[in-house]
Amino acid sequence: MDNAFAYLKDYKFELETAYPYVGKGGSCMYDESKGQGILGAFNDVTINSPEALQTAASMQPISVALEADKAVF
Repeated sequence: MDNAFAYLKDYKFELETAYPYVGKGGSCMYDESKGQGILGAFNDVTINSPEALQTAASMQPISVALEADKAVF
């Protein structure tokens, strides 16, 4: 996710209405002139900190990644 967020800090993103998903292989048809904006900032939340997650969620949209290949007990 961090790589995607870093990309969006440098390049405008297109809305889905301008670049609809078609569900088949092909090449990128990105058109910067249709870009709507860039990401201002992003931060990682401290691992295993419900308080940090709650604070982040109260200030902005959040994105969550789960690492499902490790068992932690």
